[in-house]
Amino acid sequence: MKLSGILSLSIFIAGCNGGYTKPENAIDGARIFIDATYKGDFKKAKFFVVDNAANKTALDNEYANVFRMKNSFDKDDLRKDNIEIVKILSINENEVKVIYNNKYNKDIDTLTMVKEADFWKADLTK
Repeated sequence: MKLSGILSLSIFIAGCNGGYTKPENAIDGARIFIDATYKGDFKKAKFFVVDNAANKTALDNEYANVFRMKNSFDKDDLRKDNIEIVKILSINENEVKVIYNNKYNKDIDTLTMVKEADFWKADLTK
């Protein structure tokens, strides 16, 4: 009886996180989000974005549509690329800006991570 209760609780907890590992900190959350977008895994990326219409629209317009327009060679290069954290700016205990780039496009980008209910998510509207 105890085993089935523990198993049920484990399945429930895994379901709450969408089956994804909870980021340990803002940098980890940023890495997970960026990696998901580089690999075209927008279901995963969506899970790590603040849950509101503005962020979902930004994810679709600024990440997913841009990825879909790339040719297969560019997508492969992006999937293989490494994320380089350039700088971390701690705004407060619940907001961190992660400045990063990659070898693929060499552009420096800034991603704002916010802590919601003890879970770090990307806020694409900031």
